[in-house]
Parts: sequence; C-alpha cells; structure tokens
Amino acid sequence: MTHLAHKDGVAAAAAEALHALCLAHAPNVRRALRLGMVPALTAAMVSNVRCPHVTAAAATLLQGLAARGQGIGLPSGAADAVTAEVRLCLANTRIAALDEAEGVARLGLVAVVLAALRLHRSSRVEEGIMLPLLHVVRRWAWDHALRAVLGEDGACQLLFQILRDHGLKQEHIAETTLGALHALAWNPDNKLRLADVQPHEGMGLVVRALEAFPHLANVQIEGMGVISIMSYYSDGNKALLHRCGAIPSLVSAMEKHRDAGRVQEQACLAIWSLATQSLLECPTQLGPQIDAAPLTPKGKPSRAKAGARQLEMPSPQKPSRDMVQAEERRGALCMYGAVEALLAALHEHETNGRLCCSAARALVVLSYNHKGRSRRIYSGLSLATTTGTRRVGGLQIFREALQIHVKHADVLCQVAAAIKNVCSALMMDDVDQTHDMPDLVPCGLSLLEALRLHLSNAELLKQGLSALGNVALNMKANAALPLAIVDLLLDAMAQHRHDGDLQKRGMAALFNLAGYTKGAPRPGPAARVLNDPQRKDIYATRMFSQLVHIVMELHGDNGDLVVLALKLLGRLADAATATAAAKILAPPVTTRFSLRLTRNRSRQAQLPGSSEWGKAHERIVEQWNALIKKRIVKDSK
Repeated sequence: MTHLAHKDGVAAAAAEALHALCLAHAPNVRRALRLGMVPALTAAMVSNVRCPHVTAAAATLLQGLAARGQGIGLPSGAADAVTAEVRLCLANTRIAALDEAEGVARLGLVAVVLAALRLHRSSRVEEGIMLPLLHVVRRWAWDHALRAVLGEDGACQLLFQILRDHGLKQEHIAETTLGALHALAWNPDNKLRLADVQPHEGMGLVVRALEAFPHLANVQIEGMGVISIMSYYSDGNKALLHRCGAIPSLVSAMEKHRDAGRVQEQACLAIWSLATQSLLECPTQLGPQIDAAPLTPKGKPSRAKAGARQLEMPSPQKPSRDMVQAEERRGALCMYGAVEALLAALHEHETNGRLCCSAARALVVLSYNHKGRSRRIYSGLSLATTTGTRRVGGLQIFREALQIHVKHADVLCQVAAAIKNVCSALMMDDVDQTHDMPDLVPCGLSLLEALRLHLSNAELLKQGLSALGNVALNMKANAALPLAIVDLLLDAMAQHRHDGDLQKRGMAALFNLAGYTKGAPRPGPAARVLNDPQRKDIYATRMFSQLVHIVMELHGDNGDLVVLALKLLGRLADAATATAAAKILAPPVTTRFSLRLTRNRSRQAQLPGSSEWGKAHERIVEQWNALIKKRIVKDSK
C-alpha cells in the first residue's frame, strides 16, 4: 500500500500486485479497503495522472473491484473504524487520516478517474486504459449518489466525446459507453445535460452507434436503454430522437434479434416511450380511457348507432404541436413495422412476463383511437412454416398471453387494455359492427376466465370490463358471448361498489351486452338472460335493484354516472319488457331518487347551476322523463 505513493513503475507495480492479491480473495479486499487503499490509489493517480502505466494498472484494479461489487469499487460511508493497524500504515505515508477524509477521498477518486479519461482519450484501446476506466464509470453511475457527482464533474459530455472518437469503431467501447450514459440518464439533472448536447454530438451519436453494430445484442440493449430513459416523459427528447432516426433503428434491432429476449424487452420499452405523449394523460394509464364516443381519423364524431357507445365525447379541441408530433411518431412506428415486431415479440416470447407486459403496453398506445393501426394489429402476423406460411391474428396472440399469464395481473391488465383499444377502434362505424370477426369471441372467453381469478383487482377489472363491452359492439360476437359474462359483471360491480370508475365501466359493458341490432342472430347475453324462463326473475331483480342501489344511493352525486345508469335502466327494461321492469322499479325502490330529483329541480329553478349534478342535471331529467314515458318508473308528486 505504501508503494502506491511512489512514482511511475513502482506505483504501477504496487497497483498490479494489489490487483493480483484482491482478484479472487474477498478478505484481502476488505483489508485493503480498511488500510486506506482508496485514498492511496487516489493520491497515486493524481501524482501519476499522465503516466499510462500507472493509470492502466490503477484502472484495472478499480475495474476488478467494481466487477466484484466490493462497495462499487469504493468504501461505503459506514466503513470500519480506523484501527491501530491502519493508523500505523498511514503514519508511514503522506495520505490524510482515513476517518476524517474518507468522503473527500471517495469523491476525489471520481474526479481523478474522469481526468484520466480526458487525458488518455486519444490512447489506443489496446493500451488498457480507456476500457477499464469506462467500466468503472458505468458501474459507479448506477450508484445514486455517485451518479450526481459524475454528472457535475462533466461525465456526460466526456462520454459523448469518447463515443464519437472510438465508440463508432470499437464495439466494446460502444457497449460500455452507452451503458454508462444509460445509468447517468436516470438522474434528472444528467438527463438535461445529455439533452443539451447538440443532436449530432448527443442523441444522434447513440443512434449511429446502434446502426454501426446492428448484430451485437449488448450494444443494442444499452443503446435502446438510453433511448428509453431519455424519451421518458419528455416530449422534446421524443421529437429529437425521432429526427435522429431512432425509430427505424429500434424496429430493425427487433427484427435482427428476434430470439434475444432482453433486446426485445428494451425495444418494447423504447417504442412505448416514443409513442406516448408526456404532457397529457397517456392512453396506457389505468384510468378512464375508451368509454367515450370515438373520433374518426378526420376528427369528427362517428355515425355509430344510438346507444352503441357509452358516453358523449366533448367537442374536439385543436391539437397541440406535441399531439401532432406524437401522432407523427406513431405513424412512423407503424410505417417501419413496429406493430408486427411487437406482435412477433409477444408471440415468440409468450412465457416472458415482463416482455409481454411491455409489448402489450406499446400496442395499447399505437391502437388508441386509430382504425388503421388497430386493423393491422387484428390482422396479425404471417409466419413461415415447413409447408408455407400461416397467419396468426393479433387477438389470437393476445389470447395466448391471457392463457399463459392467467395469474400475472400486470400482463393481463395491459393485454386487456390492448384488446379494449383495438375493439373500440375497429367498431367506429355501423358497417364495422356487422363484420364477421371470428377472433373476437375466443379472445373474450379467455379474458372472462382470467378476470374470474382476479375479482379483487379493481384496476384489472376496469380494463377487462371495458374490453368485454367493446367486444360486444360487434353484433355477431355479442350474440355468441355466454351468459356467464353477466355474472362476472354483476359480481365485480357488487364487490367494488364504492369505485365509481369501475361502476361506469361495468354499466357501459352491460349497456352493450344488452343490445340487439337488426340482422344479428340473437340479442346480447344481458338481454338474453332477462328473457330466460328459468332465470329472468332472479337476474331482473338483481340487475335493476343493484343499479338503483349502487348508482342512485352510493354514487347519487355523480352526474355522469347517474345519466349512464338511467340509460342502462331503459335498455334493460326494453329487454325485460316494461311491465316486468315497472314491477321491480315500483315505489319504494325508486322513491328516494325521485325525491332527490325533485329537490334538485327546485334548486335549479331558483338558481340555475345549483343542482348537485351540475351540467348533467338536464340530461338526468331527460332520461328520467323517458323512463316515466315508458311507464317504467313513477315520478314523486
């Protein structure tokens, strides 16, 4: 340890000896750290920073420590107390006391390593200086505290310079440098520093490195990691990466490494991040999503049949620049084949839960409110076989994921959201709802079986109930769905009766399942069960009474929910006949709501806008009057 304080060859030999002693012997590592190896090594590198032999030996020693995970090559803040042995060792050197300067020495070594990288940036890789130091920086960058120190000391710009000078020609330099950039980008300040670099010197270099080594999986993984974290929640970085050509590089990597699960997973994350828009509610979130009437690609409401969709859509607003750019990125992803690449990843890595979750999440975004992309997802893949080619539909791939990951709630949630968005976009117009889509019913049945096992998971149920409701928009699929779906909906709504969002989604699904379109083989399951001679009384009582209790009692102050409940009561009454519905909804079942409506009418008459239902007041009155006109309910006088 004392020989590290010497110059040139002696210090290099001491570092090499320490490396040999510590390489495969953990007790020696711990003792060297206790004896003050870090401050000694810092002093040696400072005094010999221009000497390639000392720097190379010190870099190899640090790389070995970092690879072993011994405090990430550095002592922890709670290092062993300075013993008499350490004091005796330090007394024979020019190093400051370890117990007083350990923190300074730790951060000082970071600065010395970066200084050595700057001075030896032009050295050949074969000299053994640059690559070990880059390995150390990458390992340190995954330490939360050191990540910030590295960024403040200029590591971001330095790594881009190394990537430009060496990384586009040397695969190991590219892999290690991209890995260090990926780790540094997890710090918000470092992320801003990386984004401030000129495109051709920053993100453009990352894309060029991917293009320079298209067949090296590790380079692709690290580069796509940089793209994922840099584009996450930053619309400006998303647009910058799109201009730099990140999208074709991602899709190309997925096609070239179809068997590499880690490459596929990182690519799925990067595609999802690029496809989303950060400053608005993302369509992949687990809140309300596709319960509103869709918009056509031209931005106008579709001419779907009355009642085919669940809620009214607010008037469309002028899209912002970020919205336009996000749609351009989604269009580019589709053009370069991202839809097929994501489906292939889902199909070929169906047992990989994390990959399936990431791929499905990306497909959720791409399918949102876009018929063209949803059609491509539904069409699926053409796979080569020994006898030719066969087509595997997108919903068939989703069904496989549902069956394999039936106990994995996160995967089920994302796949259900993808099914929901695809079906919603495909059923935008009347003609779409009459098409023969044979994959809808098997997919709906698999989703039904999965949801039965997760009745306590509210977020999964929200996505699943909306998906089943959108499957029912197709009249042939609705006619073929089993009555068990009604049981699932009623059980889920009863178990989560205090969750307003889940109630809205469940009622929207029941509204579609109770529908009947002229030309359909038969009504939907919610309408059929109300006409079943053996079960109609039980289900009629359960559905009508549950709706009245959940919505008009527990959520009576939620105007939009009350409007939807009254619409659903009218549709269910049509299916069960007005006489049967009136018998169940007769006073006192609806008396309390009728009195509540009377009070709000009086408030509204005295002071417009004072109703507890706000803007929904007029729609509630309209729906209630429609039920009175059908003689289903009676108003309180």
